[in-house]
Amino acid sequence: MPTIATTLTLGLVLPTASYIIYNWYIYPFFLTPLLKIPGPNPNLNPFEIDSNETGMTELAQIKEYKSNIIRGFGFFNKPFVFVASPTGIKRVLGTHAHNYTRKTLGYNLLRSFFGPSLLVSNGDDHKRQRAIANPAFTLKNLVKYIPTFISSARETQQSWNILFTSGTSVVVLDIAEEISKPTLDIIGRCAFDYEFNSVSNNTSDFYLWITTLNKQFDPKHILEDMIPITKYIIPSVWQRHVKLNKAKEDIRRFAIEMIERKKDEILSRANDLSQDVNKVHDLMTLLLEANINAEAKRTLDQDELVAQTLLFVTAGHETTSTATTFALDFLAKHQSVQNKLRQELIKDMPQQDDDPPVQYITSSSTYLDAICKETLRLSPPFPQTPRLSETDDWIDGYFIPKGTRIITSAATNGRLEEFWGEDVLEFKPERWLQPNADSTTIGPFIPFSYGIQNCIGQKFAEWEMKTLVAILVRSFEFSPVEGHTFRKALGAVQKPVPNLMLNVKRVE
Repeated sequence: MPTIATTLTLGLVLPTASYIIYNWYIYPFFLTPLLKIPGPNPNLNPFEIDSNETGMTELAQIKEYKSNIIRGFGFFNKPFVFVASPTGIKRVLGTHAHNYTRKTLGYNLLRSFFGPSLLVSNGDDHKRQRAIANPAFTLKNLVKYIPTFISSARETQQSWNILFTSGTSVVVLDIAEEISKPTLDIIGRCAFDYEFNSVSNNTSDFYLWITTLNKQFDPKHILEDMIPITKYIIPSVWQRHVKLNKAKEDIRRFAIEMIERKKDEILSRANDLSQDVNKVHDLMTLLLEANINAEAKRTLDQDELVAQTLLFVTAGHETTSTATTFALDFLAKHQSVQNKLRQELIKDMPQQDDDPPVQYITSSSTYLDAICKETLRLSPPFPQTPRLSETDDWIDGYFIPKGTRIITSAATNGRLEEFWGEDVLEFKPERWLQPNADSTTIGPFIPFSYGIQNCIGQKFAEWEMKTLVAILVRSFEFSPVEGHTFRKALGAVQKPVPNLMLNVKRVE
């Protein structure tokens, strides 16, 4: 029986030391061609993890070195290249996306959690998966889900109204937690025609599974994920591993059951001509129908179908929840903006119980739309997009060797003065109502990424977010809780930690 010291040496110390020696000494900084790119020198502490808000360190370095492409050093001083120029972003995510793949540590971890989904696939696999998924995400189909967005927002409104008992004028709510409930219900209804009942019952099994899973994505766990043996020798890591695996197994079982149920429904509908052909079908049904009708060599296998199911639930739920949470926080901190929005809402929703018109939700020229865009500019749920160069290449005149990690950042680009002006750090929705406001969307504004691998659910997320904000702001006033602070931490998405508390008051 090996001693604890032997186990630690063989299982943890030696692999870690080998990794450091190879990346820090055998391939020393002075030999890399990345030396010609402006940027800082290696960290004195190779174990250091940047504690700043994601993208802000790089923003400071862009200003310091006066360059929109800089070199940097990550964990264990592994070099990377940070690209913020429109030409560089267009090359990495657009014209030469085939050369920059999602084979990074972060995407590999996501693949291990959720399988080969559209979010992590590359090359021909991505093209094939995207082709199958595209019919479900046409604008003509997505607009049919807006009534579901509205009904789910109304449920949240009603659940909050119950909190205002006699004599209570203001309640304090954890907005991040509260908004996660309707967004999960919306995904259940729109993606699967299934009731998660998150608003009405936040102790439901699925709500607990998904919250358990989301809590596991934290930068502080990076060393544990890079060196898996730690879970066998550190009790706290083992406990996290057990909870994570249980949640993964439960959600995967749900996904398989959902796929089989949908297949049976499709078969039943094909054999029953009396069924309503105008019924609004959920995203999973549309995905499976496209898969059934595709050529045999283009279809998705069982693992890929399960992965897309998990992607619908996790990415579709968590991103919109976070974006809506930050939007309400911005409005709470900018009362004049909130009041101006409410006046716009009253024009289209004279009574609190009036639903926002579909045309209002889909319009890109409203103050509501500007508020949501400004939120995504300053607080994008996915603040960074990493890639790995598969071949030697050149970006903005700099040589990029094969195997280099490339990072683009919606968070950084949303704060570059050269694109947004000296008031770049101000929450100013009016900037989106200026003529030609969308003419600079390539490069500076990339909250949904860019190019052939951009977010397929962009319009779904935008319209869901606008619906929730419209109904909640028409019904409630939001203001900051005195003394409450939070930080933005990157996990599966960028979220407020430990929570985001706001005062909520009913609009009379």
